[in-house]
Amino acid sequence: MKVAINGTSGQLGSALVRHLGKQAIPLSRTDGDLETLTEKQIGEILDTTRPDVFANSAAYTQVDKAELEIERAYQINASAVSTIAEACQKRDILFVQFSTDYVFTGSKQRTPFVESDPISPQGIYAASKAMGEAYAKSVSKHLILRTCGLYGHIPQASKSGNFVLTMLRLARSRDFLKIVNDQHCTPSYVEDVAQATIHLIKHCLNHSSDSGVYHLTNQGSTNWKDFAEQIFSLSGIPMKIQGITTEEYGAPAPRPSYSVLNTKRYHDLQLPPIPTWKVALKNFLTSQQAQKAA
Repeated sequence: MKVAINGTSGQLGSALVRHLGKQAIPLSRTDGDLETLTEKQIGEILDTTRPDVFANSAAYTQVDKAELEIERAYQINASAVSTIAEACQKRDILFVQFSTDYVFTGSKQRTPFVESDPISPQGIYAASKAMGEAYAKSVSKHLILRTCGLYGHIPQASKSGNFVLTMLRLARSRDFLKIVNDQHCTPSYVEDVAQATIHLIKHCLNHSSDSGVYHLTNQGSTNWKDFAEQIFSLSGIPMKIQGITTEEYGAPAPRPSYSVLNTKRYHDLQLPPIPTWKVALKNFLTSQQAQKAA
């Protein structure tokens, strides 16, 4: 099995490369920038590398900035996805597209969303990712993997961050934080999501009827305030936290109040289980400490 992966300077893409080892074909941004990607460019990449799978882990993820950079968000999260998906279809390559819990609104729902629930994206980021899903579904061999609040090791080449590392950074200069407590979801460790992705890819290459949409997150649910409290508790950092509402936070883009994803479809395949969010967080913080010690 050979898996071409773009977005390898990001958390998820780099994790996929690590776990796949020699089976990975890492693609840099210079191999195909999604802002300018053409059918000819992606065709040449696929014809040269000849992968069995193409995993698109690159995305426009700046939720608030997307409200201003509308065209750019749709180009990266939708138009480029269509270009890649069509190229994969012509070459009988399994196309893997990563999506987000933000495609659900969840204003009233308090039961984890299953893959077949109707989506209702709010905001430019969510709408662009939903359009990307639609393009991915248009090809016969596809996996659409929805996940949530990814965190993990940040590659040196990346300019992105994540919630866990942001909390640890803020703790160096503050002893009091205000954090939203009315958004319920499941922040997920990229190492767990990457491993589950690989298990699912291998399964679907052998069982094509099981392809489609899957939810891949750690197990359980929390809100951002409780998640932060767990980060500081496990890290032995004293921190006072005040819970605030999404309205009080005042972000430009809307956020779902409830976007917990049900992962039963993945687990019904009897693939290795995905850990709970508390176990995952502990594993990440332990690995961070080990990395610093080294």
